[in-house]
Amino acid sequence: MNNAGFGDILNVKTSAVSGSAEDTMNQTKPLSITFVTGPASAGFAETLMDHMTRSITTDQLFIISSHAYSEMQTMLTSRHLPCRLLTRQQIPGWIAQKAGIEETDVADEHSRIRILEEILADPDMDFQFLSYSDHPETAARDLGTLIGRLQKSGVGPEQLREILKRKFVSSASKARFHDLLTVLEAYLAVLRKQGRLSREDFALDMARILTRLNLNTGSVFTGVLDDYDYVTRKLLAAILLKADTVYAALPQMTPGREKQANAHYRRAADFYRDLVREIRIAADRPVNIQYIPAQETTRPSALDALSRWLEDSANPMPADDESIRLVQCLTMDDELLLAAGAISELVTKGVSPSDILVTGASIGNWHDRLSRLLAAGGLDSVYYQGDTLARSSIFGYFSSLLGWLEHSSDSAFLSRLLQYQGLGLTESERQTLQRFIQAQGPDIEGGLKRLQEMWEAERNSGTDIHRSDTDQELKDVTTALAHLNQLTGGLRYQLDHAQTTGDFCTAILDHAQHGTFLPSMQAVWEKAKTEDVSLANSLEQQWKAFNRMILQLQRSFGSEASSLDEFRTLMDQTADEVIVTTQGQRQLSVQMEPLHSARTIHCRHLFLLGAGSDEIPVLPNPAFLTDQETGILIAAGIDFRNNRDWADESASDASTAIANTGESVWISWHIRNQDQELEPAALFKPLIQSLTVDDRSDRNVAEDEFLQDSIRLQSLKGTPEYEQFSGILQMKYGSSERYAGLLEKADAWIHQEFGTVDKTAATSLFADTDRLSVTSLESYNQCPFRFFMQRGVKAKDPKTFEETSADRGSFLHAVLSECLPIAVRNGLRSQDTEALRSLLEETASRLLTTHNRRILESGGLMEYEKTALLQAAAESLDLVMKQGDSSEFKPEWLEYSIGDRHGFPMTLPDGRRFYLTGIADRADVWTASDGTRYGRVIDYKSGRDRKALNRDTIESGLKLQPPLYLHALAQEKNLQPAGMYYDRLKTEVLKLKADQSPASSLLDEKRRSTRQMTGYTLADPKILEASDTGYDPDSPGLFVSGSIPLSTTTKGAPKAACARSLVSSEEMSELIALAVTKCQETIAAIQAGDMKADPQKDDGKSPCTWCPFRTACHRRQTP
Repeated sequence: MNNAGFGDILNVKTSAVSGSAEDTMNQTKPLSITFVTGPASAGFAETLMDHMTRSITTDQLFIISSHAYSEMQTMLTSRHLPCRLLTRQQIPGWIAQKAGIEETDVADEHSRIRILEEILADPDMDFQFLSYSDHPETAARDLGTLIGRLQKSGVGPEQLREILKRKFVSSASKARFHDLLTVLEAYLAVLRKQGRLSREDFALDMARILTRLNLNTGSVFTGVLDDYDYVTRKLLAAILLKADTVYAALPQMTPGREKQANAHYRRAADFYRDLVREIRIAADRPVNIQYIPAQETTRPSALDALSRWLEDSANPMPADDESIRLVQCLTMDDELLLAAGAISELVTKGVSPSDILVTGASIGNWHDRLSRLLAAGGLDSVYYQGDTLARSSIFGYFSSLLGWLEHSSDSAFLSRLLQYQGLGLTESERQTLQRFIQAQGPDIEGGLKRLQEMWEAERNSGTDIHRSDTDQELKDVTTALAHLNQLTGGLRYQLDHAQTTGDFCTAILDHAQHGTFLPSMQAVWEKAKTEDVSLANSLEQQWKAFNRMILQLQRSFGSEASSLDEFRTLMDQTADEVIVTTQGQRQLSVQMEPLHSARTIHCRHLFLLGAGSDEIPVLPNPAFLTDQETGILIAAGIDFRNNRDWADESASDASTAIANTGESVWISWHIRNQDQELEPAALFKPLIQSLTVDDRSDRNVAEDEFLQDSIRLQSLKGTPEYEQFSGILQMKYGSSERYAGLLEKADAWIHQEFGTVDKTAATSLFADTDRLSVTSLESYNQCPFRFFMQRGVKAKDPKTFEETSADRGSFLHAVLSECLPIAVRNGLRSQDTEALRSLLEETASRLLTTHNRRILESGGLMEYEKTALLQAAAESLDLVMKQGDSSEFKPEWLEYSIGDRHGFPMTLPDGRRFYLTGIADRADVWTASDGTRYGRVIDYKSGRDRKALNRDTIESGLKLQPPLYLHALAQEKNLQPAGMYYDRLKTEVLKLKADQSPASSLLDEKRRSTRQMTGYTLADPKILEASDTGYDPDSPGLFVSGSIPLSTTTKGAPKAACARSLVSSEEMSELIALAVTKCQETIAAIQAGDMKADPQKDDGKSPCTWCPFRTACHRRQTP
């Protein structure tokens, strides 16, 4: 069936007329409907413009899909056509406006998410929710999306519960997914209280209202739509019955394709057939219908074969052809970088950016990164849809500010400026100026002159001028204006001296970053984060879009001469084209759409990214309640790509998107995501086995690119191109920490030699040092230069008002150091939950009052930080108490200080005395049946990484605390060394493969293994049994300790991973001696003044990445 077949489906033929000749004579204005086959964006717009330009005279309507919005808006504006542009979601609001009623606050996406967030945050709701994220707001969005997709497909609220139970319960999540229904019931109950159940209900109400309104919509133009559902059909029918002429775009099909081969084509055909039938039945006048087929297009045979094979694998596999490109990458960053390069190459060859479509799984996670890469190459991108930047409050502030600075006496500009946040005036000053403008008119100088004349008249009349309202008003107005001039004086000076567009861009950014604007907006944003999440997101995206627009103007027109008026015009014109959405992306050229939306779009070149698989993480989360069966906090994530129902839908979406592609398809995937190994999606595996794959997984392309950018930036240092290239890299990498250090690294590259400190000067500082802490020795071994800056120069780390991992660690240490002695003294055990909870609450509440300048009491995101920190404290206390219950080793000393008031004495090789200081977090003792006393030391760690205590880290001097503390404890208390450990006070993220069932036994085993300490244990059966009473050396079988690093096989033998942690008494003594020797060598190096910048990597990570003194040492570092 070819393109003309759409007319057959609609049961119409070219110029077919419905109604008799008599009817035609009686009705002077028949309804004329013309169906036009065309692509969904610019091509469709051009096709319809030829039909529209001569006929549009009054209020006309465009009803289009979201991805065509920007193209159509630009064309209508450029041709000055008086048309109203609507997406499907905006139609009910337009009808409400015509009917003169308010649009009801119904359950649209944002209100749905707000309702769900309230439910998720309610401590009285006893449920657990399956979400792919551990953040409550994201969990709400996931659930809201799921409910929204069901509602969009026409499912009523009463059916929702049964459908969820029947269709969306997978074997991997069956144990807990039923709890989602509890949330759903609460959600539906809230909607019923509102009086409306969905936006669909509201839309149908609006359609019924429109049928009763006496109005004419003139000409209506409908593009290829996103949704072909019942509600859309009712809305369109109501509008078209009010129209004189209609042009409707139909999905375009490749010649020779069967209609059943494309699900979207089939839905559209059914939709328009029912629409025509409904219009004919309801119309009280003739309906003339004609059909204009599109011109036939050609497409590569390999691409057509690919579409047929995807629709039915029984068809022949496509042959290798340049129109199909399969690319395998190492990481997602590599994939995006290569895709951006391929897109730029297409544009360089003359392809229009609007003919390129980018889609794929999880586009919401990577579209921002790809947008930055495209912007750095001079390309703009499309993602979703929304209002233009020109309509945003942030752009309104800057536009009004520039207008007022250019026309300071025109109160119209000042009046608009006073409407926006960020100016820095007090609320009283703002109201004073607004009242002054209302009372005195458009001329500020004239108004001040009149107010001054009134004041003089009252004074001359003998009135007590100091009690006069005029006197007070004059003082308030002049004070407010003086404050306003002070706040904007720096910007005014820069604008007065600006000569190029780049100068004006610099002035704008300087005012935003160093004036009152960003602090004011930050306060508004923080408040919105807790009260209105959608507003907070909108403000954040508005600022991103504005900032990127200014950088793009600077890059494109920076060297061109400009006046303030010309710059304002350029800025206004550009802002009218930039689309700001809830996702905060701009919409201009290259299209980006989620996979389920991409099926509606026709394009010449398709980029299908992220065509890979993923794992299912099981995330502990303080926002959710404890699972009674497994005893852990559950927010079990489901990657819907691995759920059969959703995977089938994604496969259909991908097939349809490829079928709608005219010239080439790029399919790419990455094989590594942090520590996860990925593979291509099952849909494409047979294709990959038959066609050539461009394998780029042998190197990290993104890291290489980043290094090259660093080198080039350094080479431009001191040249005029430096600032321009710096701006390009800011677009490319965003405001990430990675980019924040880029300029510093470029400076470091200038210095070819490692930073060193004069040994004579260093020796004079440290030669007589006879007392150091063990922590200082580790710091020196990590980087001597950093040790010199801290201990010699006494340089302080920069202070920032934030909660760092070190701050969190200090708090957890403080909680344990206060709670554990009381718990031990009172004989509490882990089962005494109420007593421990009371003790923890009292201790934590008191410590929070002095913690980190009370940052956790500042509100906003800190509320989440506070909740997470208190949850971590509870988990840490529970972990330590359970370890004590399962062990015969009992805490003898908490916060054990080695040595006397001078420290622990050591003798250096040259005979001199030296004192070590330090505090072991815990020292445990066990007395054997023969009276021998054994001791072990435990050092708490609260950071992100699991600390590795092994021979290499001891020999390098990076991990000296446990062995030296154990050495001191054994000598001072006459104990036999039994163990030395790091104990990580952090709940691990448990990970299951996609094909594994999260059974309680499996989760319990994984949880116990992640709670194990790292370090060394004396390989003596009685020591192992005393360390974990659950271990029986005489009973072989699987065993996983919940405290010491011990796991056994079914035969009772230690597993290979933990065998290295079990050592003999001779090996334990050797490890301690190794630490003592390294300690002596480190002390000698310090006293000799060896302070070179020579950092050691710890677990593959360089301390230069976080060192606050990295710009001082000038050590040549690779990024």
